[in-house]
Amino acid sequence: MAKNNSLSAAAASLRACYGQEGIVAGLHQFDDYWARDSLFASWGSLALGDKEIVRQNLILLLRFARDGQLPLRIERHYFNIFRFFNLKWKRPSLHPRYTEDKLGHVPADQNSLFIITCARYVRAAKDPAFLRQHYPAIRSVMDWNFSQDRDADLLMEEQAYAGWADSLKKQGKVLYTNVLHCRALADCAFLAARMQQGRDAAAYRRQHHAARRRLISLFWNGRYYWDFLGTGGERLGVDGNLLGVYLGIFPARHSSSIIREIERQRKGFLALAYPQYPASLSFFPFRLLGMHDYHHIIWPWLDCLYALALRRFSPRKSAYLLRQISGLIASSGTVHETYERNTSLPVRRLLYRSEFPFAWGAGMFVLALRR
Repeated sequence: MAKNNSLSAAAASLRACYGQEGIVAGLHQFDDYWARDSLFASWGSLALGDKEIVRQNLILLLRFARDGQLPLRIERHYFNIFRFFNLKWKRPSLHPRYTEDKLGHVPADQNSLFIITCARYVRAAKDPAFLRQHYPAIRSVMDWNFSQDRDADLLMEEQAYAGWADSLKKQGKVLYTNVLHCRALADCAFLAARMQQGRDAAAYRRQHHAARRRLISLFWNGRYYWDFLGTGGERLGVDGNLLGVYLGIFPARHSSSIIREIERQRKGFLALAYPQYPASLSFFPFRLLGMHDYHHIIWPWLDCLYALALRRFSPRKSAYLLRQISGLIASSGTVHETYERNTSLPVRRLLYRSEFPFAWGAGMFVLALRR
């Protein structure tokens, strides 16, 4: 019964974030169309059968594509610190942002997430008109990834703060980004085949297999995959490892090893990495503001992803984990972005409050329960 109540609360949280043209990240400080958030949220929307909002969201992102690059976010309001106090100034028109807010670097994951979500939408909606109309643009979105392959080995490189964990100075080849890239290549091959574009499908399939082999050879350390290749990256990054398991990028024996390693190291809700990132990798102003642990607190979407990855190895553990996540949701009646690790309460600090409702977390919880 608790899970049913939490599912209802999560579905309501997700649907509250349906805007006029797509899915907003939240309803307070993040009430813009963030590409990454809306695309992960879309996986839950499809699980609910809400196909039209996913279609609208995909079209909105394509509308602002620039030479194949999708925006980091599409702003409805001017973005500033006053949102913390719920003081917002509406823009006269939607405004795309293509770089992150710390050093102005190009985000690296939104295009791959778009392709993966397109494939999920096409499979769920049986909407050939969408694919016929937008296939050239979809192909351009996929091919943009290779502009970020600076050493021509089919894997992407990125600058600092360019992934979802944007308070951490991860750069170079990052596991999370390249797992999504590998999955996007496979899904783009599927979309090309649906369009009867045999040459495109074969090319994307070859690139997928080559990129996947390269990723495995570079990142696998015998027990799990390194978080990123560079100083500080020699650790178990939960996001990239679990996405690789869930999205079918890793060999079965590697996936089972990753699950064993996470089970061995985790205590309660997941941390983003084991061992934890050193303070030196945190964005310096975050340290000054007491937010050095922003990506070390509880992010329920990671535990939902773990439940999805666990299902093929231990359905009972997966169900138990979902009950724990249900408890977080039931305590407030909505899905928050983050929770404090010591109290399991939504984060509420001087200059940061956990966003709610939070579309990304709500969508992943719906997906995990509906699966």
